[in-house]
Amino acid sequence: MIAIMRSHRRPFGGAFLFADHEGYDLVYNKYMNAVSFIYRAIEQEYSARIHYGKLIGALIAIVYIVYAIQTPQEFHIISTVNLIFHEAGHTLAAFFGKFIHFIAGSAMQVIVPLVIAGYFFLKREFYSSGIIIMWMGQSLVEVSVYMGDAQRMVLPLLGGDSVEHDWNTLFSMFGILEYTDQIAGITYFAALLIVLVGIGLTLWCSRSENVNK
Repeated sequence: MIAIMRSHRRPFGGAFLFADHEGYDLVYNKYMNAVSFIYRAIEQEYSARIHYGKLIGALIAIVYIVYAIQTPQEFHIISTVNLIFHEAGHTLAAFFGKFIHFIAGSAMQVIVPLVIAGYFFLKREFYSSGIIIMWMGQSLVEVSVYMGDAQRMVLPLLGGDSVEHDWNTLFSMFGILEYTDQIAGITYFAALLIVLVGIGLTLWCSRSENVNK
């Protein structure tokens, strides 16, 4: 960026303010020098406030979460964790009626990271909260993918063909199976927003002035 700032190419149409090019060059050079000085000052100030350990951790988490979101068909450790909570939700809600039983799986895999993120947030450990919020968004992305399969039902299910598809059952119960794609799309968009919130919070807390947050 500094190299671009030091370029002597003139903005189109700027020279008409001066009767000669020397006057324009003088003002233009002073302007570019001032911009370069401001940029270097901001760069040095921000660099001095970065907590590099937290920044590296944040970048690793961000890359992993984004990769997991973009490749849902591949094996990811975090997806296995989500599946454990999903099945735990079904087990815990087995005696609370059909609706609660079927929705509890997807709900549990989102509620668990939500509760953990809330715990860290209340303790003002915002960096940890941001990373867990990213996890919550990624888990909700998986829920949206499961929702989107409600009509086609091509995703392999734990238990094989003998088990019912959660979202096919739920959408059929409420007569909204035909709106599968729209509901899944809205859920996916909401999940991405949650991930972005987690990314923003985590990067903000990577500054050294927020090292204890």
